[in-house]
Order: sequence, then structure tokens, then C-alpha cells
Amino acid sequence: MLNLKKDIELLIRAEHWDPSEVLGPHPTSNHRNAKVKVKGFFPNAAKASVYIDQPDGSEIPMKTVHQAGVFEASC
Repeated sequence: MLNLKKDIELLIRAEHWDPSEVLGPHPTSNHRNAKVKVKGFFPNAAKASVYIDQPDGSEIPMKTVHQAGVFEASC
């Protein structure tokens, strides 16, 4: 079971035993509207986006979830 705040702190300190458990794409629990949450760790980044592999090249801005450079977007 994830404890997001604790897991993010471990990631930032490079002490997390399984970073892919937190970072990258993960399905949300709402099956009616199938979505994916994407988290990334980009130290020193002011902003980040997810680009969807579609003909229109859709860009989804990520929101900051930790000031050290952890971002998240729902796709």
C-alpha cells in the first residue's frame, strides 16, 4: 500500500526500493472513466507535460505535487 507522501520523500532522497511503484503511468481506481495518472520526478524543472501519442500531439500539463520536482497528470 502506497503512502504517497512518504514514498515521495524516499524518492527525493534516492532511498525508495521500487521507484516504478510511484513513478510512471498507473491506472486510477475509477473504472467508469478509465484514466491513468502519470507521475514523474524532474529535479529543477519549473514545469512538465505529458504528450499523448495521438495525431494531434495532445499535451497535458502536469501539476507539481512536490517542490523538489515531482509532477503528476491525469490522462
